[in-house]
Amino acid sequence: MTFQDDVAAEVRAELARRMISGREVGRALGWTQYYIAARLRGGIEFSLSDLEKIAEYLEVPVTNFFSASGSRTVYINPEPAQDTPDQLGVAA
Repeated sequence: MTFQDDVAAEVRAELARRMISGREVGRALGWTQYYIAARLRGGIEFSLSDLEKIAEYLEVPVTNFFSASGSRTVYINPEPAQDTPDQLGVAA
């Protein structure tokens, strides 16, 4: 099972716990049935933005979708990395 399969399984499980269909969450977020179904099956990865929107809709932390990832550690950095002159090989 791949990481994206694990994440999709967690999203499906959260929806099932709340008795919410993929179609319902897709409609609420303005997504087509194909868009949400393909991601819930694990065929196409959820983007972090997708997961954030689903988490907000379900009122859960986005990290809930990563709990089945076994020993994998997931780091979510909300801010883009800042390149410093030293990292770019340029004298400050």
